[in-house]
Amino acid sequence: MSQEKRDALLTAIKTGITEVEGLIGVAAEGLYNCAADLRVEQSEEAFQNLSKGMKSLNAIVDFITHVDKGIDQLNQMGLHINKEPLKRWGESLGIFEDMLAAFESQDWVTVCDLIQFEIDPLLKKGREGLKEILTELEKISEQK
Repeated sequence: MSQEKRDALLTAIKTGITEVEGLIGVAAEGLYNCAADLRVEQSEEAFQNLSKGMKSLNAIVDFITHVDKGIDQLNQMGLHINKEPLKRWGESLGIFEDMLAAFESQDWVTVCDLIQFEIDPLLKKGREGLKEILTELEKISEQK
């Protein structure tokens, strides 16, 4: 790929990471509050908020998949971008499967525990990983 395509891909990934960082914060706070609400009562509003949170998580995981593929392309172009920080997101699949099983069996205590003790820390660690990658991409952009 040309320098122009490489630069466009770098810019797209950096912009996407910057935008999704905000979504991660909103999703984490929303899910945490939803778990607190679910512990008190299983209201329609709590379930709507849980649904919104799950959709946000899906969007975040989809984005991470695209970032992973984009970094693979950049690495094939001769860059050396460490993908280790993205591996933190790999933990999410098992947690989401556990959460879905708990949701389907209406085990709200487990759903809340998974949100508060598994997903919330995962989102925080994952966000830090994205910041690491963003810093690395910005250094590469400055070297041009």
